[in-house]
Amino acid sequence: MKDNEYVKSLSKDNYSHIFRVMRITFFILFVSATCAFSNSYSQQTLFSFEVKEKTIWEVFSQIENSSEYVFLFADELSPELEQKVSIKVEESTLNKILDEVFRTNGLAYKINDRQVLISKKESEQTPAPQNQQQKNKLINGKVVDEDGGPLPGATVTTKTEPVIGSVTNPDGEFFIQVPEETRVLLVS
Repeated sequence: MKDNEYVKSLSKDNYSHIFRVMRITFFILFVSATCAFSNSYSQQTLFSFEVKEKTIWEVFSQIENSSEYVFLFADELSPELEQKVSIKVEESTLNKILDEVFRTNGLAYKINDRQVLISKKESEQTPAPQNQQQKNKLINGKVVDEDGGPLPGATVTTKTEPVIGSVTNPDGEFFIQVPEETRVLLVS
């Protein structure tokens, strides 16, 4: 008799609450599982192939055709990607393959999920001539409202180069690296 009373005491609101909790729990488990396996593609995907005297670009094409990877690079790297390489890999990860391919040619890579960004190594990038390098200075300050209270989230930029900017923190403070000749900052 008590069992029936308990079942009858569960109202429609209680069922709604239970199903809501179940849906939230399922969603959290799904998101957790997705995050746990999201970075594993580059570690689980293994390649086996051999190329002799092929361009780096052709190696990229072979990897793209046999996987979900996409290679991204600037047009200025085309001459470096025309270099010929010979490589034989068996059950190797993309990291090992690219380390071998880029060992001697001054290129670097960064894997972001299924995208591979190709760039020049930091030490290989040509620095600007000394007379063209700008000297920068660090400016810090505090943006306040009419009553003297901090103004968080305000944008601080230079007048001459609006792409150089900063945003104030919750205390209204900002730090911005600007060219030495900068004289005017704009706050919005």
